[in-house]
Amino acid sequence: MLKRKLGRELLGFLLALAMVVGLMPGMGLTARAEEAENAPTLAAGSDSSGTGWNWTASTKTLTLSGVTWNSTLVIPSDSTIILTEGTTNTITGSGTETNGFLVGLYAEGNLTINGSGILNVYSNANLTEVVGSKTRGIYVAGKLKINGGTIQARSGNSSSDGAFHDGTGSVGVYVKNSCEQSGGSLTAISGTCVRMSVGFLSGFIWRS
Repeated sequence: MLKRKLGRELLGFLLALAMVVGLMPGMGLTARAEEAENAPTLAAGSDSSGTGWNWTASTKTLTLSGVTWNSTLVIPSDSTIILTEGTTNTITGSGTETNGFLVGLYAEGNLTINGSGILNVYSNANLTEVVGSKTRGIYVAGKLKINGGTIQARSGNSSSDGAFHDGTGSVGVYVKNSCEQSGGSLTAISGTCVRMSVGFLSGFIWRS
């Protein structure tokens, strides 16, 4: 009887200890998913860094090594993005317009993409329709050069019904000037729109 009683007490103690450990921060059995952060503001004359990213202002180089951002990334003209090997990076626009567009990644001029990692870009959360808005997964106001990486850009649905030259519609990747690709892969996916819906648009030449 004594052995049985001691066994029950030991079992009760171990169960209580397990409950206490489970309540301690970082000690639970189920890991809590890391929350997405906002994209940083990249200053032309100031270096900065954070979890999974580093910005070198002197060379205008943004190195990504595993970020999840839930707001539009605006990157200065003549910048380079390096996608670190073995990492997946996701940028989702916040749903507020940047220069008249719902966009995930907005390059103010020329943009070069290097590396061998993955970059997923979405114009806005869930790619839902925002009445009257024009959507772009990636918008490059200059030239786009892709040397590596696996890139996917998706734009959301759009109800914008203006004239074609107003840039209305849904475009996965929009490049104002030319696009050059020497490596990597690019997948551009558009949403639905009453006026224009294309995957890739460069100047006045587009491929759906």
